Amino acid sequence: MLDTQVKHAYLLMAHANFEQLQTLLDLLDDERNDIYLHIDKKAKNVPDFRVKHAGLHLVEPINVVWGGHSQIRCEMKLLEAVQLL
Repeated sequence: MLDTQVKHAYLLMAHANFEQLQTLLDLLDDERNDIYLHIDKKAKNVPDFRVKHAGLHLVEPINVVWGGHSQIRCEMKLLEAVQLL
């Protein structure tokens, strides 16, 4: 028998392609999922993202440089949001 209380946590970092991101959120939208989302502080025209069943948690935005130390900082912020640290 499956344990219905177990949830999956998805940690997402995004800076563009918001239509594609909403499609991903739609695919992950299940009551058994929690989604932790970081949108780069430099991002422009960020829409309001919505899910119906999953928990959606927005992480405070920081300026992320791909491959830089800030990318690791962002990952740490996501892990802290899930309380894994």
